[in-house]
Amino acid sequence: MIRWNIAAGATASAVLRGHVSELPVGRAGADERCLVTNSGADTITDPELPASGDAFWYLVRGENVLGNGPYGFEGLHGVPAAPRLSATCP
Repeated sequence: MIRWNIAAGATASAVLRGHVSELPVGRAGADERCLVTNSGADTITDPELPASGDAFWYLVRGENVLGNGPYGFEGLHGVPAAPRLSATCP
């Protein structure tokens, strides 16, 4: 089970999952999957297991009527830069 705190100002969340071998988030051709979107829940169970020797990463972002937040930010010399986005779970 994956549990998170809903972001301040958010009314819902989206959960994005991918394979560690396909990082970073939003990379062209990456194996990302939108597990849930526009959900008011703060938990989800992922029934899939990664292949032996592989692992999944999970990112959660806040959503509300004004739009969706990013899946974090790229770093540039230790400073947050461009937002991380995904075409899989836009």
